[in-house]
Amino acid sequence: MAAVAGFGSGASSAARRRVSYEAGVLDDPAGLMTPTNPPAAITLADGTVIEGESFGAPVAAAGEVVFNTSMVGYPEALTDPSYRGQILVLTFPLIGNYGVPDMSEVDEWGLPKHFESSKIQVAGLVVCEYTDKPSHWRSVRSLGDWLKAEGIPAVCGVDTRSLTKRLRAHGTMLGKIEGEGQSVELVDPNTRNLVAEVSTKEPRTFNKGGSPRIIAFDCGIKYNIIRCFLALGVELTVVPFDFDLESGEVEYDGIFVSNGPGDPVMASATIATLRKRLIAAGLDVFPEEDDVLLGESAEGAAGGEGAAASALTRRPSARSVPASRRRTGPAAANKAAPPSPVRSSSFAPVKPIFGICMGNQLLALAAGARTYKMTYGNRGANQPCIDMRNTRCYITPQNHGFAVDTDSLPEGWRTLFMNANDHSNEGITHESLPFSSVQFHPEACGGPTDTRFLFKDFVETVAGKPPAITTVDTSLYMSRYKTYSKVLLLGSGGLSIGQAGEFDYSGSQALKALKEDGISTVLINPNIATVQTTEGMADKVYFLPVNAATVEEVIRKEKPDGLIISMGGQTALNVGVELFDAGTLDRLGVKVLGTPIPVIKDTEDREAFAVRMAEIGEHVAKSFAATTLEGAFEAADKIGYPVLVRAAFALGGLGSGFANDKEELRDLATKALALSPQILLDQDLRGWKEVEYEVVRDAADNCVTVCNMENFDPLGVHTGDSIVIAPSQTLSNDEYFMLRETALRVVRHLGIVGECNIQYALDPRSERFCIIEVNARLSRSSALASKATGYPLAYVATKLILGADLVTLRNSVTKTTTACFEPALDYVVVKVPRWDLRKFSKVSNKIGSQMKSVGEVMAIGRTFEEAIQKAVRMVNPALHGFEPSTEVLNALWEDEEAEAVADAAATALAVAAGAAAAPSSGSRATAATPERRRASPPAASGAAMAAMSPAEARLERVKRLRGASTERIVTAEEVDRRLRTPSDTRLLDIAVAFERGYTVDQVHALTKIDAWFLDKLHRISQLGRTLEGLAAVAQLGQRPMRVLKRAGFSDVQIATRVGVPEMAVRRRRKALGVEPAVKQIDTLAAEFPAQTNYLYMTYAGDTDDVAPSREGVMVLGCGPYCIGSSVEFDWCAVSCVRTLRSVGRTAIVVNYNPETVSTDYDESDRLYFEELSLERVLDIYERETAHGVIVSVGGQIPNNLAVPLYQQGVTVLGTAPTDIDRAEDRHKFSKLLDKLGVDQPTWGELSDASQVPEFAERVGFPVIVRPSYVLSGAAMRVASNMEQLLKCLQDAADVSPEHPVVVSKFIQNAKEIEFDAVARRGKILNYAISEHVENAGVHSGDATLVLPAQKLYVETIRKVKRISSRIAAALNITGPFNMQFMSKDNDVKVIECNLRASRTFPFVSKTFRTNFIGLATRAMIGLPVQPAQISLVDLDYVGVKAAQFSFTRLQGADPTLGVEMMSTGEVACFGQGVHEAYLRALEATRFRMPVPGEAVLVSVGSDGKKKLAESCAQLVDLGYRVLATEGTHAYLVEQGVDASLVHRPSTGGEPSAVGELQAGRIGLVINEPNDKDRTGVSDGYLVRRAAVDFGVSLITNIKCAVLLCAALHKRASTTRGLGAAAAAAAEPKSMDEYYIQDFSGAKD
Repeated sequence: MAAVAGFGSGASSAARRRVSYEAGVLDDPAGLMTPTNPPAAITLADGTVIEGESFGAPVAAAGEVVFNTSMVGYPEALTDPSYRGQILVLTFPLIGNYGVPDMSEVDEWGLPKHFESSKIQVAGLVVCEYTDKPSHWRSVRSLGDWLKAEGIPAVCGVDTRSLTKRLRAHGTMLGKIEGEGQSVELVDPNTRNLVAEVSTKEPRTFNKGGSPRIIAFDCGIKYNIIRCFLALGVELTVVPFDFDLESGEVEYDGIFVSNGPGDPVMASATIATLRKRLIAAGLDVFPEEDDVLLGESAEGAAGGEGAAASALTRRPSARSVPASRRRTGPAAANKAAPPSPVRSSSFAPVKPIFGICMGNQLLALAAGARTYKMTYGNRGANQPCIDMRNTRCYITPQNHGFAVDTDSLPEGWRTLFMNANDHSNEGITHESLPFSSVQFHPEACGGPTDTRFLFKDFVETVAGKPPAITTVDTSLYMSRYKTYSKVLLLGSGGLSIGQAGEFDYSGSQALKALKEDGISTVLINPNIATVQTTEGMADKVYFLPVNAATVEEVIRKEKPDGLIISMGGQTALNVGVELFDAGTLDRLGVKVLGTPIPVIKDTEDREAFAVRMAEIGEHVAKSFAATTLEGAFEAADKIGYPVLVRAAFALGGLGSGFANDKEELRDLATKALALSPQILLDQDLRGWKEVEYEVVRDAADNCVTVCNMENFDPLGVHTGDSIVIAPSQTLSNDEYFMLRETALRVVRHLGIVGECNIQYALDPRSERFCIIEVNARLSRSSALASKATGYPLAYVATKLILGADLVTLRNSVTKTTTACFEPALDYVVVKVPRWDLRKFSKVSNKIGSQMKSVGEVMAIGRTFEEAIQKAVRMVNPALHGFEPSTEVLNALWEDEEAEAVADAAATALAVAAGAAAAPSSGSRATAATPERRRASPPAASGAAMAAMSPAEARLERVKRLRGASTERIVTAEEVDRRLRTPSDTRLLDIAVAFERGYTVDQVHALTKIDAWFLDKLHRISQLGRTLEGLAAVAQLGQRPMRVLKRAGFSDVQIATRVGVPEMAVRRRRKALGVEPAVKQIDTLAAEFPAQTNYLYMTYAGDTDDVAPSREGVMVLGCGPYCIGSSVEFDWCAVSCVRTLRSVGRTAIVVNYNPETVSTDYDESDRLYFEELSLERVLDIYERETAHGVIVSVGGQIPNNLAVPLYQQGVTVLGTAPTDIDRAEDRHKFSKLLDKLGVDQPTWGELSDASQVPEFAERVGFPVIVRPSYVLSGAAMRVASNMEQLLKCLQDAADVSPEHPVVVSKFIQNAKEIEFDAVARRGKILNYAISEHVENAGVHSGDATLVLPAQKLYVETIRKVKRISSRIAAALNITGPFNMQFMSKDNDVKVIECNLRASRTFPFVSKTFRTNFIGLATRAMIGLPVQPAQISLVDLDYVGVKAAQFSFTRLQGADPTLGVEMMSTGEVACFGQGVHEAYLRALEATRFRMPVPGEAVLVSVGSDGKKKLAESCAQLVDLGYRVLATEGTHAYLVEQGVDASLVHRPSTGGEPSAVGELQAGRIGLVINEPNDKDRTGVSDGYLVRRAAVDFGVSLITNIKCAVLLCAALHKRASTTRGLGAAAAAAAEPKSMDEYYIQDFSGAKD
């Protein structure tokens, strides 16, 4: 709702402020689009009127408008007496989630257990989004019902961020809440004696007979203060604020003064009592103020309204005083104002005094100091306060609008605590007497409990223990860094499942932090696609394997004094532990920075961790470690089945799963022990909530939790495969801070320094919990938390492990506040994983304890519905939001086939290994592939198709390629089964259920997902169905449109439901004035001004946080990492952005991948963490009035937007979208090649299944099916017969239904060539030619690339250059492009052309020391550009790029390669020759090189036998034992190769190949699959899969096997022949050494 300025504060404004919504006709039987609540508005004293809806009592109310940035604790806040007379604005948007507990439930003292007083104290409540259907085991009613029962008005639907910013800028204002027909005048509650209103009327004693005896002056005491005292065993007497202490009615040993509302001078009676106590203790007083503070008149005693207010001098807020007068540190904070004292002549025994919040102000006033009204006060749960005695910083909850003026403190008084952000006073203490107070709330309810020790300190003081009060040593406040001259950082290597791009982000942040401190940096990371390996990030980069041997070599050469292992995932951590255990680090004088290695080992070793947790009384899930199969059986018997089996020292749940009985345990444990020397067996806690906290701690023991996250899925699904929400949505204040307190205690006890992650299992029906694990390093969750909060965890952690303290570090968003704080979010973040399981045959799509996802997305919104729907579209641009569709249902039905195949494979593997395996739940195991079942209505005629809309025609094309079949009905039993068993279609399964009419309770019973999340999804489903009743988009009025957009509906989603084009909805929406607002991620929920460019868009907002930038260049990022689009495209985007900024252009990044460096807000001028959809890109483009958009550096997702953006008038920079379409559309590109006379394999576009036989007969098999506009060869297949071809055509139609499918003749035994280039106006500027080791038929992303090419004919290179030049000219290319060729007998044919950056751009750029993307960017924005001088052939070194696979994490996947990409990452290494580079690259993929003496198993086809005979002889010569299966063995023996026979699994003979693998007697497997191997459960499959499962290295390509054997042979020969010279040549080289060697210092 829009905020309107200029209205007065007189009579009711409700009638005149209403917006007249366009009516519209809408069939809305559920009332989802129409207001369920009556209208209401909040009016501020400056005339601002903000509309909303009432969800509280239908009454008007006035008061002082204040805000609170807490994300939990609303029942506690609403009943806090300190809020008396105030209208409370809660900044977090989702309020009411966990309902309201039972007020009648009391504690042992008879106090309401979950509240701070006996009733709601606020005058009114304002929120953005209200949840009327709470979900929590303690909830007895909704927040709205409670407010109505208590007569408190409340407004929702308000842009609370905008309101908070207004209050921040103008200071606390008066305001009022009014509904229609209601009227109330503005009233200043501070003119009333609010203390008198909330104070008890009669003394009340608790725990009579306890000791010591404390008298508590109730100025508005919170119940939790009483509970904190009583927990210490004291006798506590709570008395009215004006209680006469001299009456002798109450005996006491100490005095406590509570919090309270309003102006402290209103409690003049309390001030007078305290003054008497101070005088009695011998302190000085100020005679000029005695008449005010010691007055005994009735008016003074009652606190007469305003009588005392005028007597004390006010001072402005510390946030608004001139810089020359502002306190900037502890020394300044302790400066005392000179008093004019009069000493009392009488003394009495000194009774200690302690005050909280208002009590701090009252004690200061009694001592003679002054207070002042702050501009807007400190309110929330994340205020950092420094203890001036020791400079420790604590996170505190606060709620006050007045503060003590530190400069006015009399002599003898000092600051006890200081606010680390605004330097305001947070506590005072006397230097020699037991008088102290704090401004914050140590009782913390709601809020953190860090300072509850103050109650104990006070009680001990009362009991006679002398207070340990000292003045501050200001040198302690300054950071004292440890001195390091050179630090070695270990990267994570190639991206794999469980260890992906998040470590490029964390490593890049670490390098940035180290450079700022002037520390020389050395990086070891073979992942050439990363940003961190870019020249200039580290001083030296080694593209080498991250293993202990290599790292030791680099340490000996570089001699670093520090080592960072916490930024490279489990790979770096394990290497660090290995070097530590071997004593290498001590011998070489290298210190591990941050958390000590013994602590890391404690967190990784389950039994040691359990012991450490028991030391502090914390519980972990029942767990035991085992190193043998027998030990695993014993552990399982102790725990009880089912048990969770996990491999120790592993990432992403590698080797894990649930075992229901001994036989399942045998299978799991055997495989896990093959991957790790120790396995962990854990108690099964499936169904419990899983919650995470990210924690940072410095060496001074300052410790904060940066982000709290809750898994959508209950425990049992790996957190990497679960949807994650930040902050948690269903935890109460008690639960939230219970787990937070535990996190701090655990981290401190372990001694972690830097950053870590702690995970919990929480019982959904109680407060029982246990600790799952602690990751003492940066993790996947760390990157997510950093992007979710704006808190740069890796950067801060690096500073901390260097010795910095959190207090001194600055908040990088606000630039002015400290890094020692806990971010407050006024939005919700949703992370959804991205899977690519359908690329792999024989892999179940069920998800569980072992991570399977390859990437993730992060969506930001002001409502959960908005964020979750964004996330669904981000994960898969083909999805429009949370809803089922025909295509989705077909995919779901196909899962049955995949499951059956996976079960058959698992059964066969188990049998081959000598163990029985049970099929997965709900599936049928069979050794045969089940019949494929599809659902498609009959195909339409050609005439009917011509009359269809584009969308209808698209679907019809799918039907034709599939062929007509009988439609199948999904049964309720099938839906139940899918809901019961988590899979990668989890959200879509729920959408199907709701579409079929399932209730929230039914889905909850089947999934155990919290009903709160399900209710939100159910509402989306209902809204979607409501749309289907519309006949035209014009029927959508403003309110329904706004409701839909706030619920996350996209334009195309609405258009699909209504049956109109997307642009029709966009035009209608803009005509109604419904447009998104731009909001900042500022870490503090708008409490402090933020200097941040970190932005998102939301429809739950009225105003923009920032003005348009004007004429910036938009760079579209890569979206989620998936197979085919990974960190290489992030490198391209970052390179583009850095180039833009270097030439003075404003760079605007749009991306939503939290793992990327491009989504680090330091990298760009503006970062929109937003969808890469047509709608959102247009929104940003129009709002920013951008100069243009670059689509060619982020991979396929942005490239697919080129034509739609162009059609809407967007300036696409670089190659024209019409030319991009000519390259992406297979049909158009093939026609272009024919026109140019460029050779290509024979091709045809098959639009109808009837055309297939004719084409196949004409060209002959094999053929290759190639869909258009896809990445990583999605659905690209080689078909060897008609049956395979028809199946391939069906798959291709599914992945690219709107574009043609081309079928080409597949040429066998051809060499594949890669051509990467940059062109300007059709002329090539620079290029690189690399060759594949494997023949064509292996996707380029999976192939082994050699650069410069070593085995290409000169004539072949010339032809490639000529063809590329002709195509570049024909397409008028400006920018980056990539082409692939095949060559056979010097005959060169074009495979494809990608008019965008490719995955090889980082490789060629770093090999040739020329940033191809930097060059392309200059060309695309029209700057003059000259080709770089590159030596394309005559390099003195060779680079080899190898693929990183994750088959170990995909149970059942067949580790074979083909035309569809399977790898999850890549590495590259360099050497003097191809053999050296290849061996290093293989090792960098975590390929374990066999050791002479070990066995090498060879099992290949007839052609492979001939090619491998010589290589096998080389292996024998090197000391390896060669084992071979029947046919291969016979051939090798015939050729004179010494080989031993092992039997194929199907023969039943012994020794069997699988048995030898299981026994660990084989070090390498060479197996070449044939076409039959790739489909069924064959012997070859069983051998390959066994190699993966038992951790044995595997080669499946003959050319790679030949190269490996030759490389091993050459390395052995070189080492034997050259001795010391060979050792010197093998010394590791950094990339700059290769550059110097070849380029003689040429610049980038």
